[in-house]
Amino acid sequence: MQVVGLCRFSYPANINAFQTRHNNMAERKAALYAADRLAARTFLFENVLLPGVRSQTDPDFTLLLLLGEDLPEPWRSRILGAISDAPQIKPVFRPAGLVHRDLYRDLFLAERDAAAGLVAEFRIDDDDALAHDFVERLRKAEPLLASLVNDYGRAAIDFQKGLLMDMGQGRIDYRPVVVPGWAPALAMVQRAGAGKCVMDIMHHKMWLHMPTLTFWDSPMFLRGSHETNDSQIKLGGVGDFNLPVEEIPALLRDRFCLDMAKNNRRWAELTA
Repeated sequence: MQVVGLCRFSYPANINAFQTRHNNMAERKAALYAADRLAARTFLFENVLLPGVRSQTDPDFTLLLLLGEDLPEPWRSRILGAISDAPQIKPVFRPAGLVHRDLYRDLFLAERDAAAGLVAEFRIDDDDALAHDFVERLRKAEPLLASLVNDYGRAAIDFQKGLLMDMGQGRIDYRPVVVPGWAPALAMVQRAGAGKCVMDIMHHKMWLHMPTLTFWDSPMFLRGSHETNDSQIKLGGVGDFNLPVEEIPALLRDRFCLDMAKNNRRWAELTA
């Protein structure tokens, strides 16, 4: 089973691609490429997303990193430098304004290995994180997923346990959550020759379109919530699991390879 993910780093897609509306592409680029915003997003990419990606217990996967061709310096060089020791991350630069759904599908289909029986595709934002055994857990579920794909054409696997990182001015708060259909740690599995990709179906409605395996035994994702999010995170239907506050630093270290104290301190300095 081939495993491929997509992370978009402030890519300025077509005008209708974002819930935050802009009148033209110049306004969109001004918003996405604002120095304060890129400083925050680059910090989160380097210090939240990358550690778990680098530390995957199964290194056989590809993460496509979509960037605009005109991503300004110093952010372009900083991102490329940050991923230089992560061979699984494949940067792809595209011109601004492309139709986002078509672009995402083209990227996924171009990455498909025709020799693979199945492909598992996932999406992750640049302020989210995956547990270090995410790819390993996908492969462990392959026999179940293959059976569902054989019967229904495609299937989803949803790891529903994780933490919401609520980031404000000078602070990060961590909330343990159990929630269906959030994008991090959710993957769509189908035959490698299929014509659609994971981005063709809204993540929170994926269960309406295919059988879905759900797991909630281990925290598998972190999801960032802050003022630079394009869409508001809806907390209706979100459950909690018991996690004493004093155990959060060890969980972040052991599951996501993060140093909570360092990240909290650096975020406070960045947003002071």
